[in-house]
Amino acid sequence: MPPLSVRDVASLLLIPLLFYLFLWFWLDSDPDLQPGLFDFEDDEFLGRETNPESNPDVVDLDGVADGEFGVSNVVERVLCPKESFKLATMENCLPWLGCKEITDEVIVHHMLGQGAVKQSGRLSFQDNGIFGRKKQGKVKESKPKRNAVDVAEGELRMDKLEERGLCPPGSFRLPTMETCMPWLGCKEITNEVTIRHRLKGGMVKKFYKATWRGHAVGYNNVTNTERAVIRHFLNDVEMLRKMQQSPHVVQLVGSCHTTLLTEYYRFGHAGFIEKILNMRKYSKFNNVRTRFNTAMSYLEAIHFLHNSPVGTRVMCDTNYLQKTLTQFLVSEDFKLVLCDLDDIPEVNSEAQLLVKCKTRNSDTDFVAPEQLWPFENETFDDSRMPPYDEKTDIWKIPTVVDYLLGNVNGSDVVRSHLFKVHQQCKNRDPKQRPSAKVLLEEYKRARSMLFPE
Repeated sequence: MPPLSVRDVASLLLIPLLFYLFLWFWLDSDPDLQPGLFDFEDDEFLGRETNPESNPDVVDLDGVADGEFGVSNVVERVLCPKESFKLATMENCLPWLGCKEITDEVIVHHMLGQGAVKQSGRLSFQDNGIFGRKKQGKVKESKPKRNAVDVAEGELRMDKLEERGLCPPGSFRLPTMETCMPWLGCKEITNEVTIRHRLKGGMVKKFYKATWRGHAVGYNNVTNTERAVIRHFLNDVEMLRKMQQSPHVVQLVGSCHTTLLTEYYRFGHAGFIEKILNMRKYSKFNNVRTRFNTAMSYLEAIHFLHNSPVGTRVMCDTNYLQKTLTQFLVSEDFKLVLCDLDDIPEVNSEAQLLVKCKTRNSDTDFVAPEQLWPFENETFDDSRMPPYDEKTDIWKIPTVVDYLLGNVNGSDVVRSHLFKVHQQCKNRDPKQRPSAKVLLEEYKRARSMLFPE
């Protein structure tokens, strides 16, 4: 056999090289054929590298039937001893988890489905193959990145407001946070908070969307340095500090002089509720159940103010409907949360501690009769204006609720169930109006009849 020439050797070497290049470009052109080969990033929950493009939050279980994850993982599990397991991402077998391990080491990330009997969720459990299990802490829930919530249908994420009470006084936890942090002071606000853009502004204060360590926050800044304005602002901060153990009040993040940080609500105040629910992306939530829950949350907030840890408080900054709506923010599940507490004076009828709100430029059909100047033919004199109590808030509730219910199918049915108690709210004698507690009980009764679980 004659010896191979240099050209022959080069040709033989070129064939596998061309085949390799062809295979490489073929795989690279279709990411589905090479999952896990490119663009890795570390997954802190699974303890391995994953491809963000091909690793969705919720796994399609139908893919298992199609062999999407391969048969090898199932076969390997047989090798584990009795009452033990080995996940696809684990090196060694471990005993089945019991109550203690589930409580201490399992993290709930988000809900996948919910029914009347059981719920399913995506979990994570870290394993250290050398040193044993890696403890994760108590069971916690983290929010999926979803746009809205319908509690009635259980389709979207649960709001974390009810969990805020777990934070000790003087601390906060935003929906995107796992642990509580102390309220931010001047140093943290100056060094760690970045203003993104202005949301609205007036002669007294301006509101911005800002970020702190990647978390969205509301940034309020007083621009008017008059003493009365500063006094109102400081009173707002003080009330927020004292009312943080409630899901009905916006969460305080921090403050510094004339700057206030709170939890950010992307929907804005309740004056936008009609616009929000009529948007195409939220239209499926524009139903009587959602709107009743919104109205219920408004009443619960009033009930909280009338029974707050700092006494019975009256909403003075509510001279007309639209102004009243700006005192509340809309949460992700379309609940209302108190956000403006700078003018909520304390009342105590038994101790004759009454108030007089500034109502000179009020909507006479919206405010309670006792808030109007009683002497028609005489010049207004504040010293002669009779004071009043929290029943002024009760008078306004039917009008606010009527707006929140809107004109969706079934809203008139709700109105008919609330007609009698709303009539009582409009009694010209404040003493004959029901308390917020009685109102709340009537609303709960109506809810159980109209929207049984």
